Amino acid sequence: MYFAQSEIDAFWQTVQPAWNRQPLLIKRPFSKPFVAESEFLGFLQRWAQEGRDGRRMIGVHLVDADVLPRPEDPSLEAFEQRIADRWPKDWYLYLSDGVQGYDGAIWERAIEVIRPALKREGGLPAGGMMLDLFYGKYRSTPTGIHLDSSDNLAFIVRGPKRLMFWPPERFAVKFASPPINPSHQQAMTGRWAEHAADATLIDAEAGDVIYWPKAFWHISTSDNWSGMVTLPIWWNASAANLARTMVPKLLDLRGESRFYDLDVDEAASAAGELPATLGEMVTTIKGQVAARLESTAKIAWAKFVTAYGFTTPPAPRAPVEITESTRVRVEHPIAAIDLGRALAVIACGQQMLTPCMSLIPVVRSLRRGSEHGVADLDRRLPVADADASRSLTQMVSQLVAFRALEVI
Repeated sequence: MYFAQSEIDAFWQTVQPAWNRQPLLIKRPFSKPFVAESEFLGFLQRWAQEGRDGRRMIGVHLVDADVLPRPEDPSLEAFEQRIADRWPKDWYLYLSDGVQGYDGAIWERAIEVIRPALKREGGLPAGGMMLDLFYGKYRSTPTGIHLDSSDNLAFIVRGPKRLMFWPPERFAVKFASPPINPSHQQAMTGRWAEHAADATLIDAEAGDVIYWPKAFWHISTSDNWSGMVTLPIWWNASAANLARTMVPKLLDLRGESRFYDLDVDEAASAAGELPATLGEMVTTIKGQVAARLESTAKIAWAKFVTAYGFTTPPAPRAPVEITESTRVRVEHPIAAIDLGRALAVIACGQQMLTPCMSLIPVVRSLRRGSEHGVADLDRRLPVADADASRSLTQMVSQLVAFRALEVI
């Protein structure tokens, strides 16, 4: 474990009285930082380089002004000082659910912290969980006073960080997105100073954690540079949310660019009948849905469960060499989905496909907390088969990369 179990237990004992009731500041609950400032800077540097390379949407004005973190910036403070003269305006970054994609270890730390809440609530949050990043120097949150349909834990990396909170009845929702099961709702005002008198004010420093329930209005104000990683938890959501994520994976639609040939003077008649090319596409969709719906749903659910409800899986580790003498410990759930002609092995929200169906009993023996030698796992294969043994070694290597297995 990254955190001491005693610290996690003490953390939840502190949070419990405020759970679903009020915002709370927890002063430095952990002896190790949830995210070290050097790690945080590394996330920013990778994000900035992706933007410069055109691999991520980013403000062109920030690139042109050279006010993004550079690889050679040795610290957050050095970056902030470097751009102080050239960028006196607000600098605001909200990176939605991208942190674990840079470093999967952050996801593992989040699992350690949130596991007691999952056990106490008796299940996974239907709307999932995320790891978001906030950083900048800005007068107030650009979306103004708002609420999120999630309970939130904010791990402060650079402070001081100021958040202001108001109870549910204080404002009315004037804008919600998305309209069905909204995750973000706004009061459509950023004039927080006019409402400061009855706000709950929390000032946090690096290492502190802030908790607030989903129903509380809030806004951040930052006269100084500040940064945090947040863990939003959507306990309630429609099953349609998870089902929607299946659709892009369900369909494989390809075709050549075509011109719709019709007489514009007879457009009404043409509108009543599908052209052949579109009709063929509809037939393709029907066939793919019928053939893939159930297996796609099973895989989507297995990914959701093995990632503990996180909607984005953690970044994999570098592959390691696996031999017969290798021993592993199971750190996270591993599922086997029989697809008929192939086996999907799913862990930590990621999957591998193998034609070796003989691995099913091996996967089912990999229960969290258990330890195994690769040679012992090989003996669980139904028959002595060199190809199956190679598939086993490949699977173990992949599961180590996924973070489901730890080499011991």
